[in-house]
Amino acid sequence: AKLFMGLFIIIITWTKWLRITRLTGSAGLVVAGVLAGGLGMVVGATGTLIAPFFLRDDWKKETIIGTKALCQACAHVIKLSAFAAHGLWATNQWDLIVPMGIAVVIGTFTGKKLVGFLQETTFRLVFRILLTILALKLMILSSFHLELSAIGL
Repeated sequence: AKLFMGLFIIIITWTKWLRITRLTGSAGLVVAGVLAGGLGMVVGATGTLIAPFFLRDDWKKETIIGTKALCQACAHVIKLSAFAAHGLWATNQWDLIVPMGIAVVIGTFTGKKLVGFLQETTFRLVFRILLTILALKLMILSSFHLELSAIGL
């Protein structure tokens, strides 16, 4: 599944004819939501999978980043609520939560500064390159896992 997700991410990120998949109106949000929600329970993190949907031509880089961040935050709140409903509490993991929270704040401020220096076209190219790197990593790790499974590890 992760191999196909990686291929999907690369194809949707770089092909011009798939621009119809960019979020437009309620239908686009529903598609991204179904992908994130449905696959999120199976494969875990889906941020890379839904990121290409936010590369709309009529959105500025700040809109892309802000909208994607809000969608991910909402997804995390829903997942935390679902886990809590089943007795899994994140509060038992303070040793992980605190450093991750600090890293998020530092990353947000650093990212905001860096994005301010990028032109729109450069931002979109960097965004696509980073998505491609993450998709390739997903595909390589998936292939590596399949090879280990084949030899019984």
